[in-house]
Amino acid sequence: VEDRRTQDRFLAVMLLQPKTREYLELITANMLFQPEAQTVLDFLQRHRDFSGDTTAAKELSKVAEYVRIIHLQYEELYHGLELTELLYEAARLQTRLVEQYVKNQKQIMTSNLADADDTGTRELLEQAKQLDNLLNQVKGR
Repeated sequence: VEDRRTQDRFLAVMLLQPKTREYLELITANMLFQPEAQTVLDFLQRHRDFSGDTTAAKELSKVAEYVRIIHLQYEELYHGLELTELLYEAARLQTRLVEQYVKNQKQIMTSNLADADDTGTRELLEQAKQLDNLLNQVKGR
């Protein structure tokens, strides 16, 4: 529930505040939990200059209900905040999303490590290193 809440709040800020979209860089679709969220992320990554007018985005019509939900969340939580505060919140939510993703991936890797041979172990350790680098990137901002 907490992971989904973080995802939805992050996308709400990204969708409705174009100046925060620099925080989309490190986020990938597999970090999100719902197909609707992945659709919105894909749209935003391809349309960085999107104005935030969700009624004008035909590509979002197939996830219109989800877009309405995150739009309402934005209005409830972030409407009226200054840009500086929104940028801080976007950075915090991005960090939280990446941390959740890294934690989940490392749990999967740990369970796979028990059954891995030498080659598999090296591959898993390399993946762990990449996850650590991702985590360091997001915390270094």
